[in-house]
Order: sequence, then C-alpha cells, then structure tokens
Amino acid sequence: MIIDSALKRRIKIFLPKNYRKIIVQRLLEKGKTYHPNTIRNVLNGSPNLEVAQEILEVCREQRSVLKKFRRHARASVATAA
Repeated sequence: MIIDSALKRRIKIFLPKNYRKIIVQRLLEKGKTYHPNTIRNVLNGSPNLEVAQEILEVCREQRSVLKKFRRHARASVATAA
C-alpha cells in the first residue's frame, strides 16, 4: 500500500506528535523492528504494507478519541447553557 499525498493530508490531521515512536513500539510488540525514519518514509509514499496499516490504525484510534472528546464537549456546553 502506498500512501498518496491526499491520504497523507487527511492522516496527518489525526496523528499525534510522537506518531513514529508509537508505531515503532506497536510493531515491536508484534515482533517487527522498524526504524522511525521508515515510518516517516512510508507516510511520504514508500511502499510498506505493515507500516502503512499501522499508521492507519493509529489514525483511526486518534480520530475516534477526538470524536468522543468533541461529543463530550458539546454535551457539557449544552448542559451548561
């Protein structure tokens, strides 16, 4: 899987600042060793299926956390008003 520039822009919105470190740790738990620069290279278009899937998984998790936070914030504002 290759991450193109349009997908990269959508992904970078949700990735945390230390996304490379997080992804390296997750892949290490699965028994795969990657350098943090490999993670960045895949985000910039290099083909690597395992790393790309992990990047997308982190992005999905962060997006769901953000959605939950926004829902909670809206509910709090609605009850305060």
